[in-house]
Amino acid sequence: MISGIRQGLTYANVMSTIAVFGVLAGGTAWAAGKIGSEDIKRDAVLSKHIKDGQVKLADLAANALPGLNLTVRSADGDGNGSAEAIAECNAGELAVGGGVNVQKATANERISSLVSRPSPNQVGSVPTAWEGKVFYETATPGATVRTYVVCASD
Repeated sequence: MISGIRQGLTYANVMSTIAVFGVLAGGTAWAAGKIGSEDIKRDAVLSKHIKDGQVKLADLAANALPGLNLTVRSADGDGNGSAEAIAECNAGELAVGGGVNVQKATANERISSLVSRPSPNQVGSVPTAWEGKVFYETATPGATVRTYVVCASD
C-alpha cells in the first residue's frame, strides 16, 4: 500500500497539496483581516462571543450602560506621622475607582509614601471600598487624608 503511494508521489503532486493547504490557511487569515464592523449585523455579537476582560471602558459608548449609577463617597482620616481613611460603598455597590487627597499639617512637611488602592485588594475579590494612606517623614500632628471611592450600582 505504501509503496503504491510512493510511486504516485511526484514533485507536482506534493507542491499542489502544499498549495491547497496554504490557500486554506491563508484564506482564513485574509478573511479575518478583511471583516470590519460594517460587515457584522446589528446585535450579532453576544456576550458569549467576547473573551472575558477584553472590553474596556474606552470601548463603550457614553450611553452603553444606561442603567449604571455612579456615586462618589468619601471618608476622612488624620494622625500623627500618618493618616488613613477607607471610603466604603453602600451594600449592593461596587468600587470602580477612587483616589486620595492629602492635606499636609505644615508647608514644609514632606510625604514619604502614599497608598491608594481598592479594598479588599486580594486577587479575585470584589472591591467595595477604597483605601487611602499617607506617611510623612516627620510625626507632625494634624496630617489629614480624604479618600474618595466611585461606587457603581444598577
